[in-house]
Amino acid sequence: MALEGGSASFPTIIDWRAAQELERAARAHAVDDARKYGEYMPPKPGTRVATELGTGERIFIAGSAPVNGNTNQQDQDVRAEDASLAAMELPPDIITFTTSPDYLGLEISVPQGALLKASYGLELTEDEMVHFRQCTGRTLDPRTNFTTVVVIAGARAGKDSRLVGPTALYEAVLGGHKISKGETATIGLYAQGKEAAAVTFDYISKYATESPKLADMVKGQPLRSKLTLDNNFVIRTFPATRIAGRAYSFPVAVLNESAFYRFEGAANADTEILTSVRRGMLNFPKRKLLIVSTPYAKQSILYDHFTRFYGRDDSKDVLVWQARPRT
Repeated sequence: MALEGGSASFPTIIDWRAAQELERAARAHAVDDARKYGEYMPPKPGTRVATELGTGERIFIAGSAPVNGNTNQQDQDVRAEDASLAAMELPPDIITFTTSPDYLGLEISVPQGALLKASYGLELTEDEMVHFRQCTGRTLDPRTNFTTVVVIAGARAGKDSRLVGPTALYEAVLGGHKISKGETATIGLYAQGKEAAAVTFDYISKYATESPKLADMVKGQPLRSKLTLDNNFVIRTFPATRIAGRAYSFPVAVLNESAFYRFEGAANADTEILTSVRRGMLNFPKRKLLIVSTPYAKQSILYDHFTRFYGRDDSKDVLVWQARPRT
């Protein structure tokens, strides 16, 4: 199995929904078996009763009070609890976050949607699978929340506006990253120059300040290269040097136009920056790294990831996406 860094996957919204369905089915199965054998006793309020299923598994069912010993009322209580659970508002996935007017309200193409969904392990439609196979060389829908996403695409492909911007804000607000009290988590945007960094940051700043749900989270006015949120997350730009991100904690980092780092700086600048960024990500199990660039030279981390992970259905850590040229 092709892995990078041995990082562990974490539950997606699909996993959460499946877990809730399994819990409801187990509860109904246990109650039916108890009634079948005349062993059903409604539990006291607030208790948790262990019930053994036919498979040998044990589940715990939260009790509620019967009314006048009426088991029909108990059934109604269980159904009401299930309905309440089903009605709970789930956090939006990356597609809803990107396209909903409540958040970013962006229009995305089918390939752009397929890339976002694939990077977060969301199920792809048949049309999306066509683009996914063409751009990744894979044959199977991975259903994996990738820790590293490598995108090779030319100009005007929407790398900043439809991938980096939405992903950075989604991770800052809904990524589920745990930080200690008083700690600040940084989402680092590396670029080969100030102008390139400004392009990416301007998208993010505009999206956040104009979003109905995100605007109130922005603390003060965004600076030229730094956006601070009220949940102790900061999104800021860094120059493409290995020392720029030292002492920062990165749950998420973006290496934008990484193929040009060696051209602009030291001979192995991209490798040293990647090493520095990964060191800053060690404390975050749900970390996400985006390596995004126009193709340039074969001596680069971009080309290295392409040769190692492109077309690999067994790669669970790294997704490589090579955009198709427009016709």
